[in-house]
Amino acid sequence: MPIKPDEGTGNDREKEFLQAIIQRINDLFGDITSIVDQKHFVAQIAQKTRDNELVTEQINQNTKDQALTGDLASVVIQSVIQAMASHDVIARTLLKDQQTMKNFVGIIYDLVKSGNGNDMLGL
Repeated sequence: MPIKPDEGTGNDREKEFLQAIIQRINDLFGDITSIVDQKHFVAQIAQKTRDNELVTEQINQNTKDQALTGDLASVVIQSVIQAMASHDVIARTLLKDQQTMKNFVGIIYDLVKSGNGNDMLGL
């Protein structure tokens, strides 16, 4: 019988990645809105970021530190501003604190880099 990769390992890694992302989201937003609203907001921003071909290329072709110095932050900020109509409280929380926005940009990077942010967030 041929040796097969441990299929459970990838799934466990995905679960760990998801738990880490959810924890980072909770750390940023606390209980200002429901976790469902937070997940939808994060997924929306990740998708808008993924739709930007230049940023996606920067993420895929560079290290995280290099990608974070590119166009990613400005695209995320612009997407957050556009999302204010549907997610006002979360958007304002991000826009009023540079460190919170920086941490959020890191979350978006990780979701875009993983390629399946909506699946990872359970959406």
